[in-house]
Amino acid sequence: MNLDVDKPAADKPPKGDGTQKTGGLDWMELSKVVAMPLVTLLVGGYFSYSISSRQEADQRGQLYASMMSKREESDSALRKDMFQSILATFMNKKDKQPLAEELEQEVLNIELMAYNFHESLDLGPLFKHVQRNLINAKGSADENLMVRVEKVAKEVKAQQLAVLADKGEVDWANLDLDAMTATFGKSMVDPPPDKKRGGPTLCMSIDSDSGETHWRQFSLRFLDFNKERREAEISLSVSKPLSKEECGAIQDSKKEMDNVEAHAQFWVGLFAFPMIDNTHLTHSERCAVSVTDIPDENNVRIAVSFFQASRASLKDKLYYDEILHDVVGGKPEKDR
Repeated sequence: MNLDVDKPAADKPPKGDGTQKTGGLDWMELSKVVAMPLVTLLVGGYFSYSISSRQEADQRGQLYASMMSKREESDSALRKDMFQSILATFMNKKDKQPLAEELEQEVLNIELMAYNFHESLDLGPLFKHVQRNLINAKGSADENLMVRVEKVAKEVKAQQLAVLADKGEVDWANLDLDAMTATFGKSMVDPPPDKKRGGPTLCMSIDSDSGETHWRQFSLRFLDFNKERREAEISLSVSKPLSKEECGAIQDSKKEMDNVEAHAQFWVGLFAFPMIDNTHLTHSERCAVSVTDIPDENNVRIAVSFFQASRASLKDKLYYDEILHDVVGGKPEKDR
C-alpha cells in the first residue's frame, strides 16, 4: 500500500508579503528616522552660515563707513586749517616785507587755494586781486608770476570742464577778436542762407534725472573785449527744453523769442570757473561760458558747457523751487 507522505514544513517556501526583515529591523523606517534630523541639520547649518556671512559683510561695511567718515572728518579739519592759514596771509600782511616777496607769497597762496578749494569757493575775486597787484607792480616783480597765476587758472578750469563733460556736454570755439566771430564744433546750428545771425547758435543736450533727454539752444553774441583785464563781454540766451528737431534748426524770430528761458550779459575771463560762475536753468540744470585760454592778442579760446546742477560746486545750492520740482515732478508718472 503506497501512502503519499507530505514534505516536511521546513522544505516549503515561507509565506508572507515578500518583505524580508533582517534581525527584526525595517530599513525604510530606519532611513526616515535618520534622514529627518540630517536634513534639519544641513538646512539649519546653511541658514546659520548665510546669516553669519551677512552679519560679517554688514560689519565690514560699517567698519569701512566708519573709517571713511573719520578720514573725511580728518581731511575736512586739515582743509579748514589750511584755508584759514592761507586766507590769513591775504588779510594780514607784513609791513616791512619787500614787494617782490609779498607778490611771490600771494601767487603761492592762490595756487594752494585753487588746487584745493576750487570746487567749493569762488576764487575769482582773489585771482583778480593778485592780478591787479601784479599789474600795478609791473617792473618790480617777476614776470613769471603772472604766467603762474594764469597757468593755475587754466589747469583748474580744464579739470572742471572735464568733470562737467562726463555727464553733460561741452563745446569749444576760437573767438576771433578782429571779427568778433566764433565757430563751434558739432553742436553748432547752421542758419539758412537767407538769415543772418549776430553770433553762433548751439544745440546741446543732457540726460535728466528722470531719464529724459533735454535739448536746448544757446545763442551767443560777442560784444567786446577788454585787453587790460583780458575779459570778453558776452550776451547769452538759453531756450526752454525743446524737441531734438526744434533744437537742430533755426526758428523764426518770434518763436525763438517765445522760447527763451534765460538771458544774461556778462564779462568773462580766465578767472571765471564754470562750476561756480554759471547760469541757473529749470529742471536743475546749469550752463556756463568760459574763457579757457588767450593764446595771443587776436584770439580767445571759448568753452560753452551744459550740465546738471549736481555737477556744480558745493557753493551752488539748489533753489527751493528746484527741490520741489525734483521731489514732486522730477520722475515720470509711472515711477511715482
